[in-house]
Amino acid sequence: MEGLDAKVEYMHRFTAFEYLNPKQQAIVAGQAKIVKAKPESELFKLNQIDSHDYYLIAGSVLLVAADGKSVTVTADSPTAKRPLANLRPRKYAAICQSNCVFLSLPHDLLSHILESHNEEETREHLIEFSHADLTPNQMKLEIQQAIRQGELSLPSIPEVALRIQRYAEDEQHSIEQLASAIMLDPAITVKLIQYANGPLVRGVSPITTCLDAVVRLGRDTTIHLVRIFALREVFQSSDKALNDCYKQLWLESVDVAVIAAVLARASQLEFEPEVAMMTGLLHKIGALSIYAFANEYAGFLSLKEPVDNLIRDFEVTVACDIVQRWQLGDVYFQCLKYLRHWDKPEIMTPDYSDLLNVAILHECIHQHTYHDLPKFHQLAAFKRIKVGPSTPELSIQVLDNSRQEITALKKILTY
Repeated sequence: MEGLDAKVEYMHRFTAFEYLNPKQQAIVAGQAKIVKAKPESELFKLNQIDSHDYYLIAGSVLLVAADGKSVTVTADSPTAKRPLANLRPRKYAAICQSNCVFLSLPHDLLSHILESHNEEETREHLIEFSHADLTPNQMKLEIQQAIRQGELSLPSIPEVALRIQRYAEDEQHSIEQLASAIMLDPAITVKLIQYANGPLVRGVSPITTCLDAVVRLGRDTTIHLVRIFALREVFQSSDKALNDCYKQLWLESVDVAVIAAVLARASQLEFEPEVAMMTGLLHKIGALSIYAFANEYAGFLSLKEPVDNLIRDFEVTVACDIVQRWQLGDVYFQCLKYLRHWDKPEIMTPDYSDLLNVAILHECIHQHTYHDLPKFHQLAAFKRIKVGPSTPELSIQVLDNSRQEITALKKILTY
């Protein structure tokens, strides 16, 4: 069953061809081939830049990513309605798990047909095929599936933070040696000295050296701050559109982080301002990863509504995965697990997630984006953090009285 009509019939199974007119379908069918493969045969390799796309008609295929994670695609699954791992270079290796049948056609065939026939209506419905043949809604579904299956490429913890953390955890290294290790990164050294001289620390006399800063701050606080200052590196990209998104995410994260730090210091509980600040800087890390993945699909990043919907639905899941991968510990995991969890039970023990959510609510009020959010007196987290008498007015007053601290922290984190 390999005639022209049979190939057109096969094409009706796949979303890539649903906007082609009969003449265009015939052209594609004339170039397409039916390919059969045996179990354990490799269809294509990881990172390969080959010239054909494969549509699964029968059988099952194992897709294996660079990190070893894998997913099985069967001919009757929704994923099989699209070409297998279509991005170039290939993001997966494809290995047949059973006897398989594929419809194969040249990778650039569809885009060539659109160029030749100048079908404006068809152009609007098909993304340039060298990147993906998906409509915006199909791209959203594919990204959702990647998130659920753990296929997102998660950012790595900055190398400088990892190196200094490992160095500091070795008790054989002295404070002097720790300071020397930090000084290998001049930008972080400057920020550490600025923080040690800042209003949150309030030392008696100004300091000018990294060693003095580490002595004043202590080993644990220094490690927290190195993580904080190194995190800025994650929010940078050589891609202009992506970098613009990252910059906005970072500024939003900084706004929440400094509020969380000030509330931590004002609380009657033993919250550490540096830990609170880190929770604020991390609260957009899930959105960052989703932006990065969405940018792999041509044109998708500019579609605000579907991207915003993905972030709303999945940023917590992705952020928790990142924190676990970075091994930052349960404190940060719980913060992201309960991110914007406004109805967290009042009987639960106060923790940094309460501080983070109150800080987010404060920032939403400041930005006038609080219309669908709870009032302060309705928020159990507000009562739990114990910033003096539990009134919204006092909480706002605490921040107003801390404008100098907030301004100084923002300056350190954004420059």
